[in-house]
Order: sequence, then structure tokens, then C-alpha cells
Amino acid sequence: MVRYKENMYTQGVSICCLIIAGGLILFGFLGPFPISLITSIIGIIIILSQIYRISARSKLRQVVKNEFLMNPKTTVRDICNSTGITEKDVRAIILDLKASGELMGKFSSSTGMLEEAFITNKQKRLAQKPAAIHSVSSTQAPAQIATPEIPLAEVQQRYCPGCGTLVAQDAKFCEFCGTELN
Repeated sequence: MVRYKENMYTQGVSICCLIIAGGLILFGFLGPFPISLITSIIGIIIILSQIYRISARSKLRQVVKNEFLMNPKTTVRDICNSTGITEKDVRAIILDLKASGELMGKFSSSTGMLEEAFITNKQKRLAQKPAAIHSVSSTQAPAQIATPEIPLAEVQQRYCPGCGTLVAQDAKFCEFCGTELN
């Protein structure tokens, strides 16, 4: 069982620590005996701590995934309250789950609940055909492409602070990651 600490997921694994640990172990093989033993032990401890962080990240992902499986209409705040995981970590986990294809669908912009079903079978996702991409023909001249004339001062775009997705002006929650918007 993993004991959760604040921002454990987002602070994750450090490549720099692994490089330092490798250097300490290498120095342990090449240095004089008493110092080499101490540096090797420190290097091994650093590597073990990074392995623990990797396993903790996968367990936290599983916890959030199980929350969506048990209640597909849950919100980010509900997951934070029921698991004790910080909102920052829950948002990062949701984005990772979406990136890996383990969480599909979008969140309601008014309630923050996941609207579409959670898909756990990656084979179903791979079997689905991607939506058609509409593109402008390369033979069409740029002057023929219709673009609406909107003054630059009137364009007020709003982005989600959690994932950077463009959101509607009246949205209370991000449709992609479920983050509550101010």
C-alpha cells in the first residue's frame, strides 16, 4: 500500500536522481574501499526510491481509474474528497489516462461530470475509426478560403488552467480534464 503525500504524482520520478545514483555506484566501484561502500549504498538507496515512485504513480493511476469505474459521473472534486489525492495530482492523472487511451470521453462544461462512458479495453479504442479530417485542397488558392473577419479586440479566448484546452466563455468546467474554471 502506498502512503500518499501531497503532490506525489506530479513530483514523480527524477532522471537527474537516477544519473546521480549511477555516478555514485560507478564511483563506488572505482574508489577506495570505505568510501566506495558508502557511495554505492547511497546510490542503491536513490535508485530504490525512484523505483518506489514509479510504482506509486501506477497505483495512484489505478485509484483514479477505479473511481471512474465505480462512478462514471464523478467529478474531479469528488475524487479528491473520496481519495485524499490533491486536485493537482488528480488532474495530472486524468490527463495521463486520457493520453494513454484508458479514459475516454469529455466532461460536462456545466457540472464537471464525465459525460461519456469509461473505456478500459484498448482493443475497442483501436478498432474505432478516427474521425475524418477535413482539409483544404492544395490546388485551391489561399484567396478562395473563406475566413470570417473578426476584429482582434473582440476575440476573447479562454483556456483551461489545468490542461490548456480552449474552453467556452460560459463554461464552469473544462470539457477535457474536468477542472473547475473560475
